[in-house]
Amino acid sequence: MRLFCLTILLLYKSLTGFAQEILSQPDSKLITRFPFKQYSGGVMIVNARFENVPDTLNFILDTGSGGISLDSATCTEFNIPVTASDTTITGIGGIRKVPFVFDKTLHLPDLSIPHLNFHVNDYSVLSSVYGEKLMVL
Repeated sequence: MRLFCLTILLLYKSLTGFAQEILSQPDSKLITRFPFKQYSGGVMIVNARFENVPDTLNFILDTGSGGISLDSATCTEFNIPVTASDTTITGIGGIRKVPFVFDKTLHLPDLSIPHLNFHVNDYSVLSSVYGEKLMVL
């Protein structure tokens, strides 16, 4: 019986003795603030500039999106080069391959985010619903 208890104790100690290291994280801090518009249904629109495009673009703040995207018409309008890719996205319209705009900067008020890859989508239907040209953030 003693041997059984000793074995259980040693087994327990060996399993619990190797804990994960707890790394301290820096405290959160405010980086910037910027205004947004809220449409019906809770859709939030953030204004931002893309690279050196002089116009401000409207981005839907989509917390469920796995990436950031540009409207294909906007890419055409501002001569933004688009690169074909084998990457697929899944959305309400199904699964399909999307082109990309690689390694670009998004400028929000008081915050620039470099090295972003934007997939390119046709948002004409979305833009017609809200009456503004929209992208997804």
